[in-house]
Order: sequence, then structure tokens, then C-alpha cells
Amino acid sequence: MLAVKAWAADFEVDGLYYNITISGDTNTVEVTYETHGSGNYSGVTEVEIPETVKHFGIEYTVTGIGREAFAYTNELTSVSIPNTVVKFDASSFSACVGLVKVEFASIEYLCGINFTNFNENPLSKARHLYIKGEENEITELVIPNTVTAIGDYTFAYCSSITSVTIPNSVTSIGTNAFYYCRGLTSVTIPNSVISMGNGLFFYCDGLESATLPDGITNIGNGMFCMCGSLASVNIPNSVIGIGTQAFNGCVSLITIDIPNSVTSIGSGAFKGCSGLASIDIPDSVTSIGSEAFMSCKGLTSVIIPNSVTSIEGFTFSGCSGLSLVTIPNSVISINHSAFSDNTALSTITIPISVEQMDGYVFNGCSNLTIRCEADSIPQNWESKWNPDNRPVIWNCNGTANQGGNENQGGNGEGGENQGGNNEGNENQGGNENNPGTTVTESAANAINIYTHHNTIIVENATDEIRVYNAMGALVGRDVACRVRAELQVNGAGVYIVKVGTVAKRVMIND
Repeated sequence: MLAVKAWAADFEVDGLYYNITISGDTNTVEVTYETHGSGNYSGVTEVEIPETVKHFGIEYTVTGIGREAFAYTNELTSVSIPNTVVKFDASSFSACVGLVKVEFASIEYLCGINFTNFNENPLSKARHLYIKGEENEITELVIPNTVTAIGDYTFAYCSSITSVTIPNSVTSIGTNAFYYCRGLTSVTIPNSVISMGNGLFFYCDGLESATLPDGITNIGNGMFCMCGSLASVNIPNSVIGIGTQAFNGCVSLITIDIPNSVTSIGSGAFKGCSGLASIDIPDSVTSIGSEAFMSCKGLTSVIIPNSVTSIEGFTFSGCSGLSLVTIPNSVISINHSAFSDNTALSTITIPISVEQMDGYVFNGCSNLTIRCEADSIPQNWESKWNPDNRPVIWNCNGTANQGGNENQGGNGEGGENQGGNNEGNENQGGNENNPGTTVTESAANAINIYTHHNTIIVENATDEIRVYNAMGALVGRDVACRVRAELQVNGAGVYIVKVGTVAKRVMIND
């Protein structure tokens, strides 16, 4: 039979109101109010809920605290709850602003309650835990060895706890079990624990160290999120996944060892870990989520393993101390703002394997020179991949197009823009109607000339830009001293681009 929902209590005993909630053959009740919205417990400061009550000779077991039972009882400072109560409502103690003491029958009983959200647990209001029969509040929490599981939200918001001892009898710890326990400074979880819920120590900003069990396979989402004092934590080699925002905001974390059992690092996993100076990502990792290392301002270098194929959006954004990044040739895509606002980054090499580049990848990288193994912009790169027009050296390894690389000095055989011998250059000298060239290495290294579809792009031009067709006719020109100039041409074919003494032959295929 379903519980009765009423706007008035069924009966009253010793100043507490009850609704009958018959469950099977058992006579049960829940604590409620006399009349909805009437301030039934006005002036009450302490409440002790009994295990059983009698009404008209019938004994009822108290199994719940109903909806808004003590809501807005501002004077209420403490409540004692027996181990018969298994049902709570999120509004049972709503707006009880004076509540500072919750007394449970036992730790074992508390660990077994199935809270479904923070607000159902009266500790979220009182913040101070007491156990019946003990005079002082609990600060050094000892879980008895009769407990096998710690439920969801069990000790959430209990700021009085400074330490916790978990016995080997425990095999699982629920979601947000120690959420916002800001007084907690250290925790050791025994190897008997094989399951830990998400957000386990979320916002335990006094937590300095944590020892995790060997048997777990995942660091849950938000497990240590916003633990600003956390300086030491082990990741066992049984772990295969580090969850979303697992260590987000752990500003005191200077170093962490990721074992080679880990295959995935979730979105925002180490976001805002500003004290993290180095990170060794093992070759076992195949997936790194967006924002995984965002705003790790102390990070100076990172080597992305060759098991990774995609660098997600904002992964290393805002890492203002990052000066060295190694991208392997396994990477085929780099997503939006992946390296944005990295002001210490002076050079980066993009392997020829990168087929897709989103916009704003290097936005705000004010000191960056980009080295690309490709000889021109690949078709699937967004037009604003380099929105600040940072210098780009194409064919940086000299392998993509041996005959045309404006950024390399040396023997010019087959290349119109290389210092040294000019054999293979289409013209020597020249005038306005003849795109002849005499190229010096320093000039070639300063100017970038390349194509994208039917557009010729010239970067860092210090002289007037002129474009000639294959017959030598002038078909386009632009002013000097432009950081970036884009000139559209009509029709496919070979064009000659001349900037002062630098000239390059380019091919338009569109």
C-alpha cells in the first residue's frame, strides 16, 4: 500500500505529528506537520524522534521524515534520528537555518541509508555529526568493521570530520560520500574497496593527501575536484580511466604519476592544476578529453604519446608557462583553441599527419612560430586556425615539396626561392612585367607564400606584392608591409608571386 500524502497529520504524540504509511503487514508512520504552512513546530529547539509510537492502542514504527516536516523551523538547533528511519525527503529540514546538530543512532546505520541527493541528508544543513550515546561531535571518523558499503551522500557537508578510517570490510563507497568535508586532511582507502562513486571527495579543500586502493579501475568524475590543498595522491596501476574533472582545481598538485594502465583522460581532468609542473602521459593513453590540462599555468613541457589521434578543444589552452610541446605523427585532428593563450610557447611543429585543424587553435600565442611539415594549408584546415597570423614555416623538414619551399636556404636546384645556386628559377632579375628573382636566404626565411584553394596568401611582406601568370602578365598586386595579404586569382595554373627580391612559383588547382 502506498504512503498517504496529506495536508494534515493523522495524529499527534508528544508534540510530534505523524502520517500513517502502512507498508505490507507493518504499521508504519512518518513524521510530518500538523497543517501545511502553519509553522507547526514554531519555538521548538530540540527534537528526538522515537523508534515507535502508539495511537489508539496500535504501535507504529517510525520509518520516515516526510516532506517539509520541519521546514522553516528557524529555532530548531538539534535533531536525534533513530535507526528505524530509512526515508528522508529533500525538503524535510528545508530552511532550518539554526540546525547545527544531527544525532544518528550509529555510524553503521548512517552508512546504510540510501540518500538520493544532498538535501535528503540533514547533515547538509547541520554540518556537525553526532552519534547517540556520545557526548562530543565526531571529528575523527572510524567506520566500524561491520560496514561493507558506504552509501551515496553519507557524510556530505560534514565539515567537522578531520580524518577517516575505513576498514577492510568495506568494498564500495558511494557517490559524493564525503562531498564538501572541508575539514578532512587525509584519507587512506583500503585495497578491499573495488568501487568508488563520482565526486567522492569533491570540494574537500583541506584534503592534503589520499591513498587509493590497488583494485579500482577508474578515478571517478570529479573525485578530487576543487581539492585545493591536495599535494599527494597515488594512481594505482589497475586504473584504466581518469574521469571528467577528476582533479580539476587541485592547485597544490605539483606532480602526479599516470601509470601505463591508463587509456583515457577525461575532459577537464587536470583543469586548473596551476601548480602542476610536469606530466608524463604514457603511450597507453589513446584519448585525452577537452580541457584536460586547461589553465595548468605551471606546466612547462608536454609530450603527447603516439597513441593519441586527436587533440580536443581547449586541451592545453591557457597553459601560460608551456614552452615545449611535442605532437606525434599519429595525430590527425587538432580541435578548437587546443593551444590558445600559451604565451610562453615559441615554436611548435605540426606533423604532416594532421588532416583537420579547427579555428583559433593558436589564438593568443603571441610569441609563437609554427612549423608545418605540410607544404601548404591542407584542405580541411579552418581558415582561422591561426587567427593572429603568427609566422608559419611550411615544409619545415624539407620533405613535402623539395622543389618549392620559401623557408629554406641552401642549394636552389629545382626551387625558385632558395639561396645559393639559382638553377631552376624561372627568371633572373626582372621588372614590373617580368617576375624575375634573386633570392637571399634571410629574405626567404622572413616571408611565407602559400595557397589555399584559389587564394594566394603572403605573410610578413615588406615590399609590394605582385602576382604574375605563367605568361608573365601582372594579374594582381597588394600594398607593402602587410602581416598577411590574400590575393584571389581566376583560374587554375601556375602563378609567380614576387615580393621585393623574393619570388615563388605556386600552383592553383581550383
